[in-house]
Amino acid sequence: MNLAFAQYYRYQGRNDLRRGFIEKALRINNSSIPAILELAVLSAEEGKIADAEKALEKAALISPDGLTLIKKRAEIHYALSFRGFGQSQLEKARHYYRSYIYAAGDDPVALSDLIHIEYLLGHSFEAKKLSDRLADSSYGQRRPILFANIAEANGDITSLVNYLQLACEQRSMPLSCFRFEEVLIHNDQNRSLALHRLNRMKVRIEEAKRRRARNRTDLEDLHLKRAVELNSEDPNLRRQILERFRKDGAFEDYIKLLLQLRQDEPNEHKWNIRLSEALRLKSKYLPYRIGLDESEYRRRSQKILVFDLQPNQTMMQHYREPSLVAYSLSNFI
Repeated sequence: MNLAFAQYYRYQGRNDLRRGFIEKALRINNSSIPAILELAVLSAEEGKIADAEKALEKAALISPDGLTLIKKRAEIHYALSFRGFGQSQLEKARHYYRSYIYAAGDDPVALSDLIHIEYLLGHSFEAKKLSDRLADSSYGQRRPILFANIAEANGDITSLVNYLQLACEQRSMPLSCFRFEEVLIHNDQNRSLALHRLNRMKVRIEEAKRRRARNRTDLEDLHLKRAVELNSEDPNLRRQILERFRKDGAFEDYIKLLLQLRQDEPNEHKWNIRLSEALRLKSKYLPYRIGLDESEYRRRSQKILVFDLQPNQTMMQHYREPSLVAYSLSNFI
């Protein structure tokens, strides 16, 4: 009963009352292994390493089940490593977990913790070897971020993508989907991840539609821009974004996308027309740097390619042919 109350106050965060019930249980039975281990756990949580070690040593002298005690020691040192006691506790946890697994076999829980410890200690290759032993268990699905980190450390892009996709679907961490997309964008040189990028683009578009329905236009923009990053070659999506920029008055984004479309589709004269119309409406954005072939600029005005969206009048002083510049601008704008 005393240990039951101790467990209750553990979840309530009342370590003062919890310690009182543990000590009461030990006064009744000084050799109670559950009470001694509970005291070791409490001492570890409070950062009292010496007290935790003392309780564990006492349990080791009493316990007939050495394996259970070894596992408990590993778990306590593992927990201590997250409370500011760092590498020394990780090394001890690693020692006890390896001893336990060697004697008891591949316990998935212990093996999963050991994989994390090896990764935290910088032993990514060893972590990968251990993770292969968990291939048939569900622990890869329970800790996808960990296994994604191991895959990334070992340069295994396929596993990295698979685990990050799983983490994204599970919402394992707030930025897991963003990280998944970053991996897709930056590791698709041979277009082997094109299908993944297309699927994520569709998800982003659906999210944008939902945000639009809720009148959350700021988040709609975020999802649409991300969709373009994921699949910038999709012509329908780029036109959709372009129209959105126009309606929202996002002039600079509108101009930049028009310039990109004109560069990617040089035979589509409509991009020249829309660019000309846009610049006519915003006369303060005058181009100061003109990529112009002087012999052909009258016949091929589309060669005016580069515009600076932060106007700076002093930058125009380097021109020694003001009439030529004025003529080309007046005809273009």
